[in-house]
Amino acid sequence: MHLFNPVEQAVFIWTVGNVPEGVAICGQFTTSVFQARELAEHGFRTTFTVAANPTFQLPPSCAVCTIAGRVPGLERGMTFVLWTDDAGYLIALEGATAGESIAGLDFDNLDVELHPAPEFGPPN
Repeated sequence: MHLFNPVEQAVFIWTVGNVPEGVAICGQFTTSVFQARELAEHGFRTTFTVAANPTFQLPPSCAVCTIAGRVPGLERGMTFVLWTDDAGYLIALEGATAGESIAGLDFDNLDVELHPAPEFGPPN
């Protein structure tokens, strides 16, 4: 049986109180069913399903939340993004580095420090 790893769980839990959509994100996470985790050289994509509940609906077809994290073993950390489907329900969590390899990281035993992702705007 596959479960969300501690890093994935931490991202969901961190959203409560830290982003405007946090309560809805956690509301959906409590009904989530893990589907798959794909690992790549510079990140991962975890897919899942959630129960439809209009109380916790989010904006459709978008990256609803972007979080930055300090990750032991990575100089520049990771960015985590939660994605919704066209009905406004979470479908995926992606974690990506800025070109650093995740090979050798044990996501079941990482202590990640999460914080808001920096805002990027047009150059001055």
